[in-house]
Amino acid sequence: MFRVRHRIGDGGVVRVQVAALIVHLGERLLLIANPATRSIQRYGAYVGRDSELLGASGVHLVAAKLCLWGWQVASTGRGAARTDLLAQRPDGSSCAIQVKTRSSGDFHVGAKALEASPVGADEWYVLVNCPTADKWPTFNVLPRNHLVAAARVFDATCAARGKSWSRKMLGEQEFAGYRDAWDLIDTPASKVRIWRMPDWVTGGLREYPQPDLHVPVK
Repeated sequence: MFRVRHRIGDGGVVRVQVAALIVHLGERLLLIANPATRSIQRYGAYVGRDSELLGASGVHLVAAKLCLWGWQVASTGRGAARTDLLAQRPDGSSCAIQVKTRSSGDFHVGAKALEASPVGADEWYVLVNCPTADKWPTFNVLPRNHLVAAARVFDATCAARGKSWSRKMLGEQEFAGYRDAWDLIDTPASKVRIWRMPDWVTGGLREYPQPDLHVPVK
């Protein structure tokens, strides 16, 4: 049994301890997160019916990945806006990570996904595709403002057509270029000069400029 400790900062927040079972599959590590308040015989048997548990599973999967690479990771619980994990790199620098998890379909993002990271901020999204027990979870790792760009272009395009949705639906095709791009997160988000969003987002930024995002669109 492998135990991941999430060390919470000051403020009287209860320390969270997550039990995790690591199953080695060739070169991959499959982490099955089991919150102590649940008794789940098979990972995925309950997750698909409980959105809260699905979300918690995604957060634990991301935390475990980073811990295994020597990062220090703390869960914010529900006390921090747009941040699920505070993570410290082995070099001592820190970043904020928001995790969104799905079992199928698109990722649904709300109005907060239109909020840009401040200049110099180190904020990230990790999108977790977490289907069932017999399928390996996948991760899309990208700077926050890259996802914000897609959400804003989607919003502007809909508005130009006289339509509006409070929740934006963005799928795997939007983030395919960031699949398992864990190497990106070694660099502060504001300094990432790689742009892997699809052409419709790039074209949309030219049509609807978003200068506050400071994304490296060519």
